[in-house]
Amino acid sequence: MSEAFALLRALGERARRFAEPLPRARAAAATWRGLGISIGGIRFVTALGEATEVLTWPRLTQVPGAAPWLLGVANVRGKLLPVTDTHRFFGLATPRPRQLWRVLVVVQREHAFGLAVEQSHGIQQFAPESRSRPTVDLGRIDRFVEGAYAEGGRLWHVLSLAEVARDARFIDAAQRSAA
Repeated sequence: MSEAFALLRALGERARRFAEPLPRARAAAATWRGLGISIGGIRFVTALGEATEVLTWPRLTQVPGAAPWLLGVANVRGKLLPVTDTHRFFGLATPRPRQLWRVLVVVQREHAFGLAVEQSHGIQQFAPESRSRPTVDLGRIDRFVEGAYAEGGRLWHVLSLAEVARDARFIDAAQRSAA
């Protein structure tokens, strides 16, 4: 056996001896995972899979006659993606400049749309026992919140993007003229 091979074998044995054990499959399965975001300074988490990707701020083209919360459409890899200002749609303050925001790409059935959020916090993991009910009134966004997780001294509200996509006001983004 060559000296290099013996050295690699010894290194492998040492790595196995000092390695941390893998988490148990059932413990990992019990953990709820979601994508952490901020809207109006409030932390939310959406179920993994509800948003397919997170984009940096895209170039937008305004849509004449659209609701004021519809920021415009972005060309994402040759497809037009309507982008909604979630802050304005939910009636929340906008604490950061838009150029720093992120856009969640959401695909529901055959429709895709973008939701502009002030920040993406990446994937968050929560123990099932940390699930609770929201303790604050979130105004217009309340009806889209399906609970909360308390973790590390922070409250993460569970936001259902599927419910947002089914909302009649969200679907009808055409600006209504006053009659």
